[in-house]
Amino acid sequence: RPLELKSVISLEQDQLKLLGHSLHGGHAGSGEEKVLPEHRDGSVSHISASRIFVKTESPSVMGMCGGPAVGMDESMKCVGMLEGIVAGYKRKDDLSTSENLMDHSVLIPSEAISDFVKQVVEMQEAK
Repeated sequence: RPLELKSVISLEQDQLKLLGHSLHGGHAGSGEEKVLPEHRDGSVSHISASRIFVKTESPSVMGMCGGPAVGMDESMKCVGMLEGIVAGYKRKDDLSTSENLMDHSVLIPSEAISDFVKQVVEMQEAK
């Protein structure tokens, strides 16, 4: 069954689940570590032209990048892919407002992923 992507336009203040994995025991590459499922629940705090910022109860961890972000409604549609987390950044749209985005997870919207896949397919077909 094909992956269904949800539009970002309807996401402001939505609850999302970020999925991925983390390593436990040993160190990366040691062969002793265990890969365990990991998730973070959060809510959309800001949508820019190219990114979605999600405030989670605790920061996303190494190993979650590249994982899907899904809506927590009954459809559980994919809304984007975890790109990383914000470290030490404050957004200032004007002098009267400032929203601290530190430790927010950053998503690439599903529309951007879909557009990228279409471009790759078109390039392959053009060969």
